[in-house]
Amino acid sequence: MPRPKRLLYLLPIALYIVLSSLYLFVIPPGESPDEPSHLQCIEQVTQYNRIPIIDPRPRGSVWWARERIISGLVCAHMPLYYFLAGYTQQVVQSITQVPAHYEFPPNNPGWATGESPAMFTHQPKNTFFAIDEPASLTVLRIESMLLGMVSVLGAYWITRRIDPDLSYADLVAMTLVAGWPQFVFMSRAINNDSLAVALSVGVIAILVSVGRPGRYVVATLLSALAILSKFTMIFTAGVVTLAFVVEVAGSRNRRWYLWAGFASLGLYALLAAILLLQPTLRSHLEWTQTTMSGIQSDAGTLAYWADVLKATVESGWARFGWMNVLTPDVLAYAWWAAIIISVVIGVRMGLSRLKSREVRLAKLI
Repeated sequence: MPRPKRLLYLLPIALYIVLSSLYLFVIPPGESPDEPSHLQCIEQVTQYNRIPIIDPRPRGSVWWARERIISGLVCAHMPLYYFLAGYTQQVVQSITQVPAHYEFPPNNPGWATGESPAMFTHQPKNTFFAIDEPASLTVLRIESMLLGMVSVLGAYWITRRIDPDLSYADLVAMTLVAGWPQFVFMSRAINNDSLAVALSVGVIAILVSVGRPGRYVVATLLSALAILSKFTMIFTAGVVTLAFVVEVAGSRNRRWYLWAGFASLGLYALLAAILLLQPTLRSHLEWTQTTMSGIQSDAGTLAYWADVLKATVESGWARFGWMNVLTPDVLAYAWWAAIIISVVIGVRMGLSRLKSREVRLAKLI
């Protein structure tokens, strides 16, 4: 690859760093979905070296009550991210002597009435580049930004694997990810999605490297870690399984695939044993099952799913803060229209360039 072209690939990386850093300076602590509650879980690891539990219990008659948003409400999530962030905090605390606990500012009464986009009452900043939070929180944000970079680099790797001859497709993919407003906004948030998404991207990136049976063991390991970060990442187990079945079905030498399959099955069995035999994790799993099994009475109506579609479109681009800061609908729908058009064009071009079995399998995966 010529040097000028290599330098082009630094542009989406620089774009991501600049945009995520701007959000880092602009967005005050606590102004991202569930961030205060995630911090309660992290502090349990930092202070007590334990698997987080729902402590303190959420209270309050409305979901935005201070006793609810600053509680252990989300601590029933799988704990891997909280261990990563908690032990990171321990290192920072040992260096800076900053207390592990962060006390959020008073709630902003204007938030509930829509007069203010901020959940908390923040003091004015002296300068744009001032960060009004302890180093123990800022380091966690930088850690999240680095995890977000995995998605940007993963876009390059995956695109190169599924269409290595299509000029600049990988550069376009990287730029779309690096400039996706909602993704970049969440990239500096303290949230378990940062680790779960990075691991899931890693699963896909490994699977598209077709022809290497041993990669299924690595993909399974990353999938298990993603599930231990957030249980909804269980879909990665289905992706690994389907990719394995499709690839083995078309393979002439299945011996090494079978060995890799048995090893992968063993890893998933180990994950299941951990979740079922560890009492705290088992209770979290039961809580997740109860929460996910709840069905609203109007879920069978067209209007309900129309609202779900609208909220999905908005939250994928046009909602910030606690999903209460909206940009005009026309921008959200224009963005998604551009995404859909580019997907259609990409699929059409991809189907016309099926040169080898490896490329076909990579695109199928």
